[in-house]
Amino acid sequence: MKVSQIAKICKELANLDLPPDCYQTDGDYTQNNCAVMLLAVANLVLQDLYCNWSTAVEKAVVTSKNGLISTQNLNMCNVVRLTDGQGNNVPYRYTERGLFVDYDGTFNLLYAKMPQEVDWNDEFNLPSPRMTPRLFAYGMLGEYFHSIGDTIQ
Repeated sequence: MKVSQIAKICKELANLDLPPDCYQTDGDYTQNNCAVMLLAVANLVLQDLYCNWSTAVEKAVVTSKNGLISTQNLNMCNVVRLTDGQGNNVPYRYTERGLFVDYDGTFNLLYAKMPQEVDWNDEFNLPSPRMTPRLFAYGMLGEYFHSIGDTIQ
């Protein structure tokens, strides 16, 4: 799926002002404020869905030093589970520098991955097989109208 394809659905649902060349792979969407805004909200919706649904997860073995597990090298949006070597859940706190735990050690971290930012004609996967392009378009339209201050739509 491409943002440009979902933008077509948005145009049909809300009668948006998008020129026809926005949908061509060589079209210049950057000249249309609506298309630029739709691209921004598409990335916002994609990030929100990936972080809240935790569909793209990664595993990592991490260690803490002085109670801090650095997560700066991980493309992480949230923790799904943090366990010790015996599989016991470990309590943690989010901090600016990473995760804070009560003791030093080696842990198994299962975390939701941030999606890569997409451009107008980039292929991307929806965060769940149950999600349809039309449903994603509704999310984009909600964010789009909210961002331009149109709360009547």
